[in-house]
Amino acid sequence: MNVNKLKLPEIQEELETTQTRQLSELESNNWESLIKTIHAAALQVLGSKTRNHQDWFDENDAKIRNLLTEKHRLFMIHQNDPDSTSKKDAYCGKRSEVQKKLRIMQDTWLSNKANEIQGYADRHDMKRFYESLKCVYGPTKSGTFPLLGADGSLITKKNEILERWAEHFDSVLNRPSDINDEAIQRLPQVPINHVLDTPPTEEEEVVTATRQMSTGKAPGSDAITAEVFKSGGRYLILKQTEFFQVLW
Repeated sequence: MNVNKLKLPEIQEELETTQTRQLSELESNNWESLIKTIHAAALQVLGSKTRNHQDWFDENDAKIRNLLTEKHRLFMIHQNDPDSTSKKDAYCGKRSEVQKKLRIMQDTWLSNKANEIQGYADRHDMKRFYESLKCVYGPTKSGTFPLLGADGSLITKKNEILERWAEHFDSVLNRPSDINDEAIQRLPQVPINHVLDTPPTEEEEVVTATRQMSTGKAPGSDAITAEVFKSGGRYLILKQTEFFQVLW
C-alpha cells in the first residue's frame, strides 16, 4: 500500500476515521479478524503502491509521441510514393532529426538524474539515494543459484534446491547435544522478573511500543506497515490493548 500518502494530514485523519468505523463494527476480537480489518481500511484509504520505476520516456512521453507521429506521417507518405526523391529526403531528414532530439532528451534526463542522486550522496541522505537508484534501475530480479548436492552433482531445479537447503540445515542444526547438564546447573540463576507476567493494562504502554516501531521497513506476513499502526488513531490502540490483554 502507498504509505507515502500518510505525509498528508488529511489522509492521516481519513485513515483514523475509516479504521475507527470499521473496527467499531468488528464483532469478533481475534487476531485474524483484527488484522484483516486494519489492512482493508488502510488499503481503502491509501490504495496500492504505484509503479516506481522511471526512465527517460516517463517525463518526455508527450514530446516523444509528437516526434514519432510526425516521423510516421512522413514515412507513410514516402511509402505511398517510393519513387519520389523529395518525399524520401523529407522522411530521412525527419528521422535524423527525431533521433538527434531523442538522444538529447535521454542525455538531459540522465544528467539531471545523476545530479539529483549525487546531491543525495553529498548530503548523506542514504535513504533517498538508494530510492533514486531503485527508481532508475528498477527492482532487482530474484532468482535461484545452482547448488552442489551431497553427492557432488549440480542441482538447478528450484524444488530440489529447497530440498537440498532443508537437508543441509537439518544435518547442521539437528545434532546430538554435547552440553554437560551439571555445568548448566552450576550457572548462576537470574531472578524471575514477575513484572513480565502483568498484562498491559494501560493504553499508554501500547502507544509507547507503537511509537518505537521503525518506519520505512517492509511489512511482515500481514502486509501492514508500521506507518499504518502509527496513524491508526486512539481506537486502534484500544483494540490492540484489548487483544493483548486477552492474549496475555
